[in-house]
Amino acid sequence: MTEDEIKTFLDIFSHYKVGKWIYPGAIQRISKIPIIKIYSALNILEKETMVESYFEIICTECKHTTAMVYRSLDQIPSEYFCEECSHSGNSVDGAVLIYKVVRDE
Repeated sequence: MTEDEIKTFLDIFSHYKVGKWIYPGAIQRISKIPIIKIYSALNILEKETMVESYFEIICTECKHTTAMVYRSLDQIPSEYFCEECSHSGNSVDGAVLIYKVVRDE
């Protein structure tokens, strides 16, 4: 990341408190920082035990969350059902890596 990107990322990250979910795509839309750089920064924060990664299942049909969140790929069931549009699909196809703030010091 450039110095400006780091400053922007840290400014956005500072608004997230313990227990809040971080959606890398939302940070990308706000900051215009390339998504790969955002995931790299969050990976560093995970190594520093400031965030934990999770997988959220998003409906591949209507793009709504299924509210299914898992700590690892091994925990994800093979299929999901979307209550929003009644679509059933492959859970791994709809898995999105998100993060939860566990420490904000």
